[in-house]
This record gives sequence, structure tokens and C-alpha cells, in this order.
Amino acid sequence: DVAATGSMPHTKAGAPRPMSSDTSGPSSGINPSKSKAAARQPTSSTSGVAAGSNAAAQSLAAAVASGNPPVQADVQVTKAAERFAAKEAEDLRREREEAEVKRKEAEAGDQRESDGVVTALQALRRLHLKRDPSELATCLQTLRAYISNLAKYPQEVKYQSINCENSHFRNKVASVEGALAVLQACGFVADGSKLSVDPEFLKTKGAKLWEALSKVDLILEQVK
Repeated sequence: DVAATGSMPHTKAGAPRPMSSDTSGPSSGINPSKSKAAARQPTSSTSGVAAGSNAAAQSLAAAVASGNPPVQADVQVTKAAERFAAKEAEDLRREREEAEVKRKEAEAGDQRESDGVVTALQALRRLHLKRDPSELATCLQTLRAYISNLAKYPQEVKYQSINCENSHFRNKVASVEGALAVLQACGFVADGSKLSVDPEFLKTKGAKLWEALSKVDLILEQVK
């Protein structure tokens, strides 16, 4: 009897059921799955640092795996640049040496040509100076006229060849031993019944004719 005893009746288990402390239920207002996801998700700053660290680590790992760590790679680039610069310097030195050799060869060729004129004139003087200086002077004056016309007017076809059948040429040049050698030293070559100068000679060596003229004038002074 409730009134008589003044106490609550017991449950069948014999004790009152305690209040649950679990706040995960609907009454708590919190979603358990969302809470766990939020706990697992890093902040934006943390994720950025982690991504950068991972990229750096991967780059370093790749460099080490390839046998080229960052410092070693820089050293290799420097060495490659030094090898390239050394090769460029060597190529430039070789080009300069080749240019110098060509220059000396050209000078030697010019000297040989000049020497050829001098040699021919000296031989002509030696053969005729004592025997017949008058004939020598006439021959030299005729040679000078041929050379001078060619030097002054190299583009004139009539001065680029000499008619060997002309009586003036036969009597004053062809009949004098050694005279033809002077003309040959000045670029004239046999061309049938003529002596002709190659136009290419005039382009590259025509200026040498003036040197030949000065040497002819020197011999003429000696004859007089």
C-alpha cells in the first residue's frame, strides 16, 4: 500500500534506472559523424605547410635517387659552363692561328711575285747593261708602257693583251733576251699569238703592277 508505506514501488529489476550520460543521442544536438570528420580534417595553414614539405621532400628524394643532390647539381652546371667557355676560347685561338697562317702565306706569295719581277729585271740588266745599254733602255721603256697601261686601265680589254706579231713588240721586246720574263712576272701568259693577262689576276693582284713599275723605273735610272 503506497499510502501506508510512503515509498515508491521498485522495478522488476529491483532498482531505479539511472540517467544516461551519453550525449550522442538526438537530445544532445551534436552529430557524431560530423564531429569525427572535423577532428580528422587539418586546418588550411597546416595542410599548406604539409604540401610544401612533401614537395620539397619529393624533390630532394628525386635528386638524391638520381645521384645529383642540389649542391652537386650546381657544381655540375658550373663545370659545364667552364668547359663551354674553355672550348670557345680554344676555337677562337685556333681561328686566329689559321688567319695568321693565311696572312703570312698571302704575304709570302706577294713577296714571291715581287721577287719575281725583281729577279727578271736584274737578269735583264745583267745580260745587256754592258753589252748594249741603249737597247736595254729602249726595251725597259717599252716594257714600262705595257705595264703602265695595264695598271692605269685594268678594265680596258686592249691593254689586257699584247700582239706578239706586232713589229714594235718583236723588235724591242721579243728580240731582247730576258724581256719576256719581266712581262710574265707581271701576269702575262702565252695565249696563242698573244700575251694575255687573266682578269682574275687584275682583280686580286692588279695593285702589284705599280710596284713593278717602280722597279722598272729604278733599273732605268741605273741604265742612264
